[in-house]
Amino acid sequence: MRWPPQIARLDHDKQHIAEVMDFLSVTDQFFLNLAMAYCKAAMDAGAMIRAGSIVTAMTRNGNMFGIRVSGLGERWFTAPVNTPQGLFFTGFSQEQANPDMGDSAITETFGIGGAAMIAALA
Repeated sequence: MRWPPQIARLDHDKQHIAEVMDFLSVTDQFFLNLAMAYCKAAMDAGAMIRAGSIVTAMTRNGNMFGIRVSGLGERWFTAPVNTPQGLFFTGFSQEQANPDMGDSAITETFGIGGAAMIAALA
């Protein structure tokens, strides 16, 4: 990553820069923001391929799940979203589960979304 050296070279208070770098280094979820932006940019480039059928976007909003496919323009193909089935913290159950939603599906579109599965509990 090129941003740590760039942040370190900023003409700002060194203590503030250290606090920012510390925050970024210990906040695991921060990577998701960078990954989603990178994946979206790459998949948008793939959308320019008109002679193919590459899935270039997947998303869900708690109501609908949608995909876009290269070569088919800006058309979305949608279907009702599901409610994920899974394990819950003590005191919670499937009845409290929300329908699937969020922006991180772009990482699955790009092919890196399941990277954490190797470390997931059985």
